[in-house]
Amino acid sequence: MNKYIIICICLCLLFCADITYATDKPTIAILQLQSNGLKTNDVAALSDKLRTDIYNFGKYTIVERQEMDAILKEQGFQQTGCVSSQCAVETGQLLGVRLIIVGSISQIGSTYLISLRCIDVETGVNKRSIDVESMGSIEDVLRSGISQAATAITQDAIVDKNTKALPEEEIVWYKKSFAWGLETKWGLETKQGEKITPPAFQKVKDFSEDLAAVKQDGLWGYVNTKGEFVIVPQYNDAKKFTEGLAAIKQDGLWGYINTKGEIVIVPQFNTAKNFQDSQAEVSTANPYREFIINKSGLTIKNIDF
Repeated sequence: MNKYIIICICLCLLFCADITYATDKPTIAILQLQSNGLKTNDVAALSDKLRTDIYNFGKYTIVERQEMDAILKEQGFQQTGCVSSQCAVETGQLLGVRLIIVGSISQIGSTYLISLRCIDVETGVNKRSIDVESMGSIEDVLRSGISQAATAITQDAIVDKNTKALPEEEIVWYKKSFAWGLETKWGLETKQGEKITPPAFQKVKDFSEDLAAVKQDGLWGYVNTKGEFVIVPQYNDAKKFTEGLAAIKQDGLWGYINTKGEIVIVPQFNTAKNFQDSQAEVSTANPYREFIINKSGLTIKNIDF
């Protein structure tokens, strides 16, 4: 009998631990994006995608849209047009959440602008505001623009600033399929499976010198081991950092940047390899020439065939 009592006590302790763990996650409500001119169904789909991407962090408890609508309807509160901080705080209090995200999406030509704000419900403080531009069609916004906005709004606003960056040996990339398996996005997680970023990147490369090249919205940039952009996406292609420099491609030509994103060697090469022992092998197309340069971009020697 005593054995069974001990087993029951252990099971109860485990159950309570699970509840405690779950309640440790900050609760977030993400209101419907506001828009003038876009179709209602499109805006609803984009708002749901934003919730899904932030949920995929695995660190937050997000109020489901149906639950949120039911609570607000019961209280006779309309979320339509709720973009001010005061309205957001009142809505957040009704929903009983810690944080609330409000925003809008607008279109000018083929450019969509996603504007988001993350507000602390208890203090009314605007913890973070972001603007993300997405080019192309509404489908492109759904596939990549919203994911980029989700990553941007959760950096610093929700992620604990005191969290230390993990060594690159302790983190890995994970992938998730979308659109019935036709599209794959990548995110960052620890080797224990704890999500660091949602699957927001189209392509990724291995970490080197605590930075990794990632492709988002068609362009390459660099993130640190916390998944934060150190160098925003702006390149047609990008290679890993070695000896403090990385080869990047702009307008069809390769050059080199430092870890701050500053151009060290202006893009001018047809090909460019990584630096090793302060030297890198490059080539030009017209006239075709292969040679070795130093970190200042000066030619050390030609490569003879």
